[in-house]
Amino acid sequence: MAKTGYKKKRDQAMLDVVGKNIRYYRQQKEIKQVKFANMCNIEPKMLYSYEYGKVEIGVSMVALIAKQLGLEPNVLLIPREELK
Repeated sequence: MAKTGYKKKRDQAMLDVVGKNIRYYRQQKEIKQVKFANMCNIEPKMLYSYEYGKVEIGVSMVALIAKQLGLEPNVLLIPREELK
């Protein structure tokens, strides 16, 4: 496979927005982290990593988490300050 010279760059600001939103809406529903991880069929450590922007999160995982929170996926992508 030929190299294209393209290097994937993390958008840390977006990862932080998504993570903060996941944590905020989970806490609003008063769901503990371990229980919510089980609801999403992921390890609690992975949920922690998502909530604190430590790892990339895929579109399908954003959709699954949003569904478990009773939200549309796009809500997790918007900084909460912009939703006010």
